[in-house]
Amino acid sequence: MGAVGRAAMAMIEEVRRQFTQIPELKAALALMKIHGDKPVEEWSAAEQKTFHDADGKAEYVNASRSPLRPLSGRWLFPALWMVVVPVVVAFLPGWVQSLLGRYARGRYRNRCVGWRSSNRTQAVRGTNAKKSFEEGVNINGTMYYKKSEPHKAAVVGDTVGDPFKDHFRPFPEHR
Repeated sequence: MGAVGRAAMAMIEEVRRQFTQIPELKAALALMKIHGDKPVEEWSAAEQKTFHDADGKAEYVNASRSPLRPLSGRWLFPALWMVVVPVVVAFLPGWVQSLLGRYARGRYRNRCVGWRSSNRTQAVRGTNAKKSFEEGVNINGTMYYKKSEPHKAAVVGDTVGDPFKDHFRPFPEHR
């Protein structure tokens, strides 16, 4: 989850960099802020040209790869485990295979409950993140409040997480 968060932040930083350093994108963004929800067809001809000139100027940068690189060596053991363990278990007596199967089923079931609980916790955190903007949130040295762009992103995250949070049902044996 940490790597995914770092990858998302790297992509956000790349988008911000492009909107501040590519003149065409910067000009189009300024026009969009001025006109708000007004359709592009209602803008002046010069503004429409500026807006359409920005099309295709964004650079493709794979910003998501760099935060994941430090983890690449950590995946070797789990990959080998998935290949070697079934071969070794095949040569064990039946009663040992049965015990290992029961152990694996218990581990899998507990992991599923953990994942569901974790997702529910993340949905609750989305609500808390949205509410924290009322007091102000410091992101990279800048304070953001309600109605800011990060607040809007938190509202979207909360909207996505709410159905899971409100309709969480544990496994039948945990009711």
